[in-house]
Amino acid sequence: MSETKTIPAEVSAAFEREPRIGIHRNLITLALRDGVLVLEGEVDALPAKRLAAEIAREIMGVRIDDRLRVAPLEPLGDGALRTAFAGALLKENSLRNCAVHVWANGRDEEVRTAPADACGTLHVLVEDGVVTVQGEVLSLSHRRLVELLAWWSPGCRNVVNELRVRPPEQDSDDEINDAVRFAIEKDHLIPSGQVSALTRERTVTLDGLVFRGAERERAQLDAWCISGVRDVIDRIEVRS
Repeated sequence: MSETKTIPAEVSAAFEREPRIGIHRNLITLALRDGVLVLEGEVDALPAKRLAAEIAREIMGVRIDDRLRVAPLEPLGDGALRTAFAGALLKENSLRNCAVHVWANGRDEEVRTAPADACGTLHVLVEDGVVTVQGEVLSLSHRRLVELLAWWSPGCRNVVNELRVRPPEQDSDDEINDAVRFAIEKDHLIPSGQVSALTRERTVTLDGLVFRGAERERAQLDAWCISGVRDVIDRIEVRS
């Protein structure tokens, strides 16, 4: 057999062993193209998408093109999704000095002009529920925040984060952990101060106490929304 045929089969077998991917309920196709493993299809939850990409990357040792889409909880048209995401960018205090452009109605629209002390430029495109963001920001924290806001936008099915960090920064567990903690603290659906996070080798361990299962699930989702997270271990207790 050629490499093109055997390697995707090996990845598929690994997917079978990870129940969170749900290979029998989720449609995932694999194709090796010019040394890049392309993942396509639709899954029912963001953890399945993230885990599939991580497992494939570890087995293959090649670049992954993750085109998997997540079935949205709130289906929306591209216009509504674009409006929701652009609104979130404009409201986020940490991004107040970023110029924001959106591609709508066949043209580039500047929805916020960069101030004199601009910290970046964001170009947003929404197509079939996929949010693509290009441009530059000053830090990995800003880059991850933009992606988080995209995933939080109703109707989002995938995020293609092509933002460049200038000047470049070295990523680390501490960087990832800060982003996870920020997401949980910012999420108004999670009681303030009830959930903590610790990241080691890109695996996030969540701990704490909440009073509803939905709050626990939301904290897990927030962690998975952060790019670079390899796995999430949930030790959160739910007490009624």
